[in-house]
Formats: sequence, structure tokens, C-alpha cells
Amino acid sequence: MLSPKRHDPLWSGLTKKTHAPLKLRILRNSIPTYTPNSVIKISPTYTKMKTIKVIKIDVEQKDIYELEIDPTLEAFYSTIGNGCNTIECPVHFRSETSEFDDALYCDENARIMGQDYIKGGFYFPNWMYPIANNAIILGTDEEGEDRSHNQDLESLKTQITFVDFVRAL
Repeated sequence: MLSPKRHDPLWSGLTKKTHAPLKLRILRNSIPTYTPNSVIKISPTYTKMKTIKVIKIDVEQKDIYELEIDPTLEAFYSTIGNGCNTIECPVHFRSETSEFDDALYCDENARIMGQDYIKGGFYFPNWMYPIANNAIILGTDEEGEDRSHNQDLESLKTQITFVDFVRAL
């Protein structure tokens, strides 16, 4: 039985010496398309990304406010700030008024990076330990996709207590 590659026109440029080799370069958010003359054309599929509303808990400013950001990991890192490059979700808020829940994302490495890295922290009533550095709260749907938050901003402002010192691990 012959290999399917030998009968696939996409692979013919790679297997026959009479054709120039195919050059495939896939760009982010693009769809590659094959043309008979062994050239790959890239069709951009750029669409305006839907922004989501998040709540930022800013420990340096000791403030809690709402922002609109793109629902991307890079946007989460930059919104959390302080050199954040890994995040974790230690708190999940169950919503009583919506079918969607909220999640708090913070810098996963904040406590292990050392005391100089920690800019402050915060905690909610009855918590055993504070969260170090900034955090964001955003919504999640039933499949885990990011969406705008459901939290009452004014209620959060009365619940959160800021602390200047959080011990590094």
C-alpha cells in the first residue's frame, strides 16, 4: 500500500525533486491555504477581540477598581503587574445572582520570589493568610472561558483589608 503522502498534492512539492519545496509559515490568527503552484498564502482572520471587565486589587495603591482588558494571558500578566509571569486561581466566587461564577487570579510566584518582590498584600474576612501582590477578579462561564466579572465593586471595597507586609516563603 502506498503512503497517503505520495498522493497528497500538498506533499508533492516535498517529495518530488522537480518541484520547489513548499514554504509554510503560519502566523498567529491566520489560516494557511494551499495553491497549485506550491505557494502557501496566509489569509488573516483578525477579528476585534472582545474585551472583558475585570476588577483589579492594587496593593501598592491600596485601591480596588474596574478595568476593561483583552481576555489573554499576556493581558492578565500585565494587569496584575509587578513582573508577573505565572498566575494561579486560589479563590473561586460562587455567584448567587448569575449562572456564571468569578475567579481571583494572582501572581503564583509572588511569595517564593523573595521579600523584595512582594509589594504588599490583601485578604478577605476569615482568611488564614493574605494574597501577596496585586490580583484580578474576572468571570468564568460553564466551560471555563473568561468573561466579565459579576462582583459588586463597592461590596468588595468594604470586605478587602490591605496589608503592607506579607512574609515570603
